[in-house]
Amino acid sequence: MKQPATRRARGMGSVKLYGPDNYRAVLRWTDELGKSRTRTRICRTKAEAEQALREFRAEQLGNLERVRPSTVGALVSEWLSSRNGEISEATLYQYKWAVEKIVKELGSARLDIRSSVIDTFIAELDLASRSKSLVKKVLDMSFGYGVTQRLTDNNPVHGAKPVRIERTEPQAWTTDELDTFLRATETNRLGGLWFLLGSLGLRRGEALALRWSDYDPDKLTLSITKSRKKVGTSIIESSTKTARSVRTLPVPKAVATVLESHKARQIQEVEYLLSLGIRAESGYMFLSEYGKPLDPDNTSKAFKRFAREAGLGDRHVHELRHLSASLLLARGVPMAEISRILGHSSSRVTDEVYSHLSVEDLRPSLERVWTS
Repeated sequence: MKQPATRRARGMGSVKLYGPDNYRAVLRWTDELGKSRTRTRICRTKAEAEQALREFRAEQLGNLERVRPSTVGALVSEWLSSRNGEISEATLYQYKWAVEKIVKELGSARLDIRSSVIDTFIAELDLASRSKSLVKKVLDMSFGYGVTQRLTDNNPVHGAKPVRIERTEPQAWTTDELDTFLRATETNRLGGLWFLLGSLGLRRGEALALRWSDYDPDKLTLSITKSRKKVGTSIIESSTKTARSVRTLPVPKAVATVLESHKARQIQEVEYLLSLGIRAESGYMFLSEYGKPLDPDNTSKAFKRFAREAGLGDRHVHELRHLSASLLLARGVPMAEISRILGHSSSRVTDEVYSHLSVEDLRPSLERVWTS
């Protein structure tokens, strides 16, 4: 028999700033079974957060407690629901994908599932190692949530085997390849984009989200604050990968010259499209032939075509980020500074990815390319 709502503790509620632009509503209380409960929501305004807090209180006082999950499927679904509003749309899409995989194969399993069963489940997934790692991570976070909320006594993922990530180490470009790349960018329509990626080491999504307002030609700086990503069939723009990914970079004069040349060509293209009755979104630094912001997947395909036609072979656009890092290493730039330029979460990440590269092979190339 349920106890009257009036006998339950009112709970601790708060509305606080969450980041620079949002507010977070939180309500914590202990239910009639002695379990700690938490409801949170990220809102755009303080008024919305206060309304969310009122809704949480109404839910608590109305005794609308959730049913205790008894299966893995119910647990991961509840965990995912608890993250709604706290993570980016792109991350939420990835988590939903992983939850679907888990529910399909382990949904009916009890919460006292053994670690060996999780090992078998992960091993039999017909996925790349990084995707397997994501599925395991979601399982781990779900059971961690279950332990915190006292829905289960232990996290069986802790006893499971680690997923071995198959890493493909980036290869240093030869002097001839670098020369070929630089010559080819001069005539390619998106050569300015390829040059920018290869010189400043931006992520693909960061470059595609750039607007001309992010570039200061007087101070020669470029501000990176957003990323353009493909989420399912939709394209979204959100904040960059990590807090350290938000950065302002100095723009070398050679890069500035390329950007100014690209801008002049873009203005001509925009005027031509306008003469055809097509209005381009000219605020973006890089546009398609039809005046639209670039699709991330199509951009990768465009670079593959560019590389093949230039005689560089089968290349991926992300290799331009590695090219930038290797050039900086060849110049003797400290790892901590390279980490800041690339927007890595820490210099440890930079060291793990790039420390194996042989820099001496690229030193003559760097001296010839960047020394006026």
